Amino acid sequence: MQLECGGDDGDAVQVAVRMRVFNGREKSSNAKRIVRMENLEKGSKTYIMDPDTGEERDFKYDFSFQSHSDSEPGIGEWATQDTVMTTLGIPVLNAALEGRNVSLFAYGQTGAGKSFSMLGKIGVPELEGIIPRTCKEIFHRMENEAANPLVTQTVDVQVVEIYCEQVNDLLTNRKNWPSNGHKPRLTPNAGYVVDTTKKPCKSAPEIFQAMEFADKNRSVGSHALNPESSRAHTIYQINYVKVTKNDAGKVLETVSAHLNLIDLAGSERTDSAGTTGQMLKEGNAINLSLTALGGCIKALSEGKRPNFRDSKLTLLLQG
Repeated sequence: MQLECGGDDGDAVQVAVRMRVFNGREKSSNAKRIVRMENLEKGSKTYIMDPDTGEERDFKYDFSFQSHSDSEPGIGEWATQDTVMTTLGIPVLNAALEGRNVSLFAYGQTGAGKSFSMLGKIGVPELEGIIPRTCKEIFHRMENEAANPLVTQTVDVQVVEIYCEQVNDLLTNRKNWPSNGHKPRLTPNAGYVVDTTKKPCKSAPEIFQAMEFADKNRSVGSHALNPESSRAHTIYQINYVKVTKNDAGKVLETVSAHLNLIDLAGSERTDSAGTTGQMLKEGNAINLSLTALGGCIKALSEGKRPNFRDSKLTLLLQG
């Protein structure tokens, strides 16, 4: 599984890879680990061994998180949810609170552990993912300036899913969804947006309540590779505004940013997943939008102009 984000050290894109524990299906088939990781002075390497020849190939990433075993020697330093938050989540949050629009998303095959990295288990502190930890950290920092009458800070949250290239509002009851979804519209300053519910939040628990409602609305299904597979990409957008005034009430500075935390649906091989009918259609839509996203990331990393119009996902994230 890969986690990608905009860095706070000048890099347009940073890429991390995470190795998870074996799931039940892999254990029952006596799967063998063929991956190990190594942190370098700058960046990291992930090694993949050919099980037939024993030869290894290495791949360079900004970060490699070994979350497979905390006791097996020689496979890399053990990485917890805390490790991932400190290494990736905090820099992304710092950039957002400085007024930059940033995105962090998990990418990988279905069942790779993306939702665990992004959401984790809310309410179990050590297992919470980047999204709930980020929400807590935002309000913790806001509390530090809460007593300053010259500073006003507001937060609201939007949660949408992109299902078969249709944008749905996860903060609204399904029965109220438009039959063809919400249409993105172009704005002068914010790029493409959708007019979905923006819920003002004054505390982390209020965001968690909104996210719990959204999670129940998500489109999920079951197939051979994952009993609870996301059938849509989910964008959790936290909108932050900080206004600083002088004693006379004149606005001195306004900092606003969109923090996009994205739980992508997993890429699928239809023969392995065993999907047919509507789930096959969903899988094809997922794969096409992931291809478009990959193309945009490649273009950005090469300093070229991306084609954001290839999918609703990239269209909404371009701002």
